[in-house]
Amino acid sequence: MDLIDTIVTEFRGEFPNIPIRKEVNVEELTKGDDDPFFITLKISEVGATSGNGLVHDETFGETLSKQINEQAAHGIAGHLKDEDRSTAFPMPAVYWLGAARLNGATWAKGYIPRTAEKVREHFRIQKVTGGKAATSIYGPGTRETLDKQKKTWRLADFKLEQLDLAPFERAALPLEGVFVVTAQMDAQSQKDEENMEKSQIIAELTAEDVKTLPAVVREAIIKQYQEQEGQQEQVKELQSAVEAGKARISELEQQLAKVQVAEFSIALDKLVAETIKIDAKSEDGKKRVASLQSLVRRYVVAELAGKTDLDAAQAAIKEYTASDEYKTLAGAVVAELAGPAALIAQAGKSGEIDMSPEAQAKARSDFGF
Repeated sequence: MDLIDTIVTEFRGEFPNIPIRKEVNVEELTKGDDDPFFITLKISEVGATSGNGLVHDETFGETLSKQINEQAAHGIAGHLKDEDRSTAFPMPAVYWLGAARLNGATWAKGYIPRTAEKVREHFRIQKVTGGKAATSIYGPGTRETLDKQKKTWRLADFKLEQLDLAPFERAALPLEGVFVVTAQMDAQSQKDEENMEKSQIIAELTAEDVKTLPAVVREAIIKQYQEQEGQQEQVKELQSAVEAGKARISELEQQLAKVQVAEFSIALDKLVAETIKIDAKSEDGKKRVASLQSLVRRYVVAELAGKTDLDAAQAAIKEYTASDEYKTLAGAVVAELAGPAALIAQAGKSGEIDMSPEAQAKARSDFGF
């Protein structure tokens, strides 16, 4: 039997995102169309029963969606008479670009060409006035009775011939759905949506799903997965190399810091030795001079507080050797080495040092000589 089933939808509610068939070139489709006109509406809903007794079930909804997504379906405004089917060919008023399922309902997206100017204007007015729109499903199928008393039936083996636009007053199935008209479509956005959907499908494939796919498709998916895995491995390798590089830089910086400290230590020893020059012949005398130099060095290191600045070190040596504390200590060392009062060089200066027994005793007591 042939089915003619009309469904009404309204211009309100929420609208699903309906992907366009990959065969459709939207750019070429709308070429020369200054104001492209697209329409999205509900065409079937599970559980709904038409006035003619047809029960819309899951199978029927899936069949509609699948066939619209697999073939270049179109429709006219109204229906062809049976006697005209073999000869008449009125130009389509809508070309269906794709279909989708959402919460038990089947939705379709169509393009109304600029050649169908009156149809465009009709639906534009319906939209702005809160009117309703209807579709009429047409095609052959096998009728299967569900309830004789209620005269309900389902349709098996349905083949969609046309999905026409129909006047809502004559609809066999009024649906509380939605109807939306869009004047423009972003081709790039559509492409992005398709890519996202494709990625999601691939991500959700199981090993068993992959086995059932055609060999060409299966190999393409495996290749894409391997490429993605390869890219991830490359990223991991680069990250590891970066981390290793950072660790090496840190190690070199630490080594450099140690070298700088060692070089400064050697330079400081040399600077102190050049400044504190006291001639000592005996081993004991040499030890006392070394102790004096060590004391000066410790003072300088404490003053620098971790800095490795030779100019600052030289300034600290000059300051300390000019102090009364150093003069007293140095005098005691000289007294131990040379006996009575003497003149010694201090950072480029010379001067007489207090060598009284009291001063010498105090120096020994204060500095452990």
